[in-house]
Amino acid sequence: MNPNFAMAYNNRGYTYYRKGEYDKTIEDCSKAITLDPNLFWAYSNRGLAYWKKGFNERAIEDYNRGISLNPKDAIFYNNRGLAYMSKGENDRAIEDYTKAISFNPNLSQPYGNRGFVYWKKGLHDRAIEDCTKAIALDPNLKIAYQNRDLALRNIRPRQSSCIFP
Repeated sequence: MNPNFAMAYNNRGYTYYRKGEYDKTIEDCSKAITLDPNLFWAYSNRGLAYWKKGFNERAIEDYNRGISLNPKDAIFYNNRGLAYMSKGENDRAIEDYTKAISFNPNLSQPYGNRGFVYWKKGLHDRAIEDCTKAIALDPNLKIAYQNRDLALRNIRPRQSSCIFP
């Protein structure tokens, strides 16, 4: 690999992320950022790895930098929302998910994530609404079904969206 090709390091870093190799993700994305400090995707991928390792502040720093480079990218707001949610800053997470939706209303993840935070806050109707929207956008988004089921159980005890024999 050409050591000056930042995108190659970023792409390999993302491949490591998908394999659960977060330290290697951080290493490759950091190299990509050194080579090209404006490569916003490298901040996104490194932020994901930091978040998975529980380094939420570092993840937020990377998402903030990515947002400064690409301020209308819904993914950065969605992912920063994950880090805020992990820190227990649910209102900030909701703000980021809402912002992500405003930039890309066809992206399913922020609806599902916001639905989960609404559930955590006891806003079950809103949780069901968001998770249902996420499912409509991506019927394969399993977590949205799980999150909607959590909210349904709070509204209708002993009923859920799943049927067991």
